[in-house]
Amino acid sequence: MTLVLGIDIGGTATRAVVTTLGGTRAGSGRAGAANPVTVPASEAAANLTAALTAALSTVDTDRIGAAVAGAAGASRPAVIQAAFDTLGYGARCAWSATRRSRSPPAPASRPGAC
Repeated sequence: MTLVLGIDIGGTATRAVVTTLGGTRAGSGRAGAANPVTVPASEAAANLTAALTAALSTVDTDRIGAAVAGAAGASRPAVIQAAFDTLGYGARCAWSATRRSRSPPAPASRPGAC
C-alpha cells in the first residue's frame, strides 16, 4: 500500500501527516514553529524533526511514494533540508521554492529526488 506524507511547516506550529492514497491517516506529528525566518535555525530544524519523527514512527517509510510540504520561510531551505538530513532522507529529497512576487513562479530545484 502506497503512503503519502504531507507537511505544514509553519510560523506557529509544524504538522506532518502520513495517509493512504484513500485518505486514511497512518501517522501524524505536531511540534512548534519551524519557520527559519521567525525562530532560530536550530529550533526550526528541531521542531520539524520532531513532527516528522512522530508522523513516521508508525509507518514503513519505504511505502511513502510521495511527499508535499508547504513551508513558511522557504527562502531558507537549508534549515528544512537539515531536518530531513537528520532523519536520513536528505539525499532522497528535492526542494523547489517559488516567490509570490514572480510571475509566473520560477522554481529553483535542488539536486536529488524523494
